[in-house]
Amino acid sequence: MCSAAAAYGHVVIGILRLFGFYVFRNTYKPLLAESVVGFWNRYYYYFKEIMVDFFFYPTFARWFRKRPVLRLFAAVFMAACVGNMYYT
Repeated sequence: MCSAAAAYGHVVIGILRLFGFYVFRNTYKPLLAESVVGFWNRYYYYFKEIMVDFFFYPTFARWFRKRPVLRLFAAVFMAACVGNMYYT
């Protein structure tokens, strides 16, 4: 489903560019960002959505409900470490 959404997004960007609109892609020059936040906002948006949907939210919803700091740490760890290892 995510690949279909990505393909549809490319079609929309292509059509807008054909009509003369200068629209940025989701990975527009991430290395020229002026901050770390700017870099991650330019870096492959769909990949970040997958990490959040499949790793962060399920972990945050199920584990460590009575310990909020540990709950947040575990959810970030699952998305950043386990999710990256799974998808690379």
